[in-house]
Amino acid sequence: MADDYNGWPNRETWNVALWLNNHEALYEMVKNFKNDNPKPGKTYDEFLDETGLRPYRTPDGVNMNDPKVDGARIMSDVIYTD
Repeated sequence: MADDYNGWPNRETWNVALWLNNHEALYEMVKNFKNDNPKPGKTYDEFLDETGLRPYRTPDGVNMNDPKVDGARIMSDVIYTD
């Protein structure tokens, strides 16, 4: 799939990535998840479950678990582990 929306596959993925990277509390959740899971392999669904974010929406109204969100892309570009 082409990166059609501000360098992301779609608006939903871009919006979730935007909030995970730029909202202080969400960014802390991402950092904690990265620190607790230093080896690659965790899925976006596992991230949502472990952080409790599955039922939440971004302030722009996108469900964190929207089926359009490219979880693999979120994991590689936002929640990647070194």
